[in-house]
Amino acid sequence: MEDRINVLIVDDHYKTRRAMIALLAFADHIRIVGEASNGEEALAQIQKDPPHVVLMDLQMPVIDGIQATLVIKKNWPAVKVIALTQFPGNREAAIAAGADYYLLKGDPNESIPEIIDHVLHKRLPTEG
Repeated sequence: MEDRINVLIVDDHYKTRRAMIALLAFADHIRIVGEASNGEEALAQIQKDPPHVVLMDLQMPVIDGIQATLVIKKNWPAVKVIALTQFPGNREAAIAAGADYYLLKGDPNESIPEIIDHVLHKRLPTEG
């Protein structure tokens, strides 16, 4: 399928990355092109081959998600960043850094594949 959405998953927790990969495996139009455990690893991967969308944890060692988002948006403005966090207080910082969407981890009302479509194609999550 040529029109797949390439996604990079960035989270310092291995189990969270595995869960995201498992969740997105059911979306045929999404391809996981990599994973990283911190912002530094993410930036190195993006430099080699920018994805369409980055699922970015905000609280990470080395380079956190806020700083990584700032660098991504400066150098690769077409790459969409979906900020993921357990801490609702980070919303303003994520949006100020350039995140295209903000999502609380584990929110049962959010469908990550639909959000990826929304962010990339500017469609509302309920649109087909």
